[in-house]
Amino acid sequence: MGTFNHELGPALRALRERARLSQKEMSQRLDMNQSWISRMETGRGQPSVQTIDQYLEITGTTAYDLVDLIYSAKPDPDKIADQILALFRLGSLTEAERQDALTKIRRLGFDLLLGRQQ
Repeated sequence: MGTFNHELGPALRALRERARLSQKEMSQRLDMNQSWISRMETGRGQPSVQTIDQYLEITGTTAYDLVDLIYSAKPDPDKIADQILALFRLGSLTEAERQDALTKIRRLGFDLLLGRQQ
């Protein structure tokens, strides 16, 4: 998950900056130490799903916006699928369930890349 943190952190920072919030303001809204915000945004700290959800709510964005921001330069549906699973901590799935979820997410990713609507 370390590599993902290095991709997620700058995306969280970009969301915060788009919302015109300082790290101090974000730390107050999240009721967290400002140094923890810095660690998350630089990929040195692993935010919880709850913290990510709070970031999205505070900045007025969605999980789709976050994924789009992370992969907008060069979308890779396989990587997106793996990271979505990591993000939502679906590690309790059986291998068959995991593969099924990956297939569905990849299909959705390819459809989105091709401009198809679900």
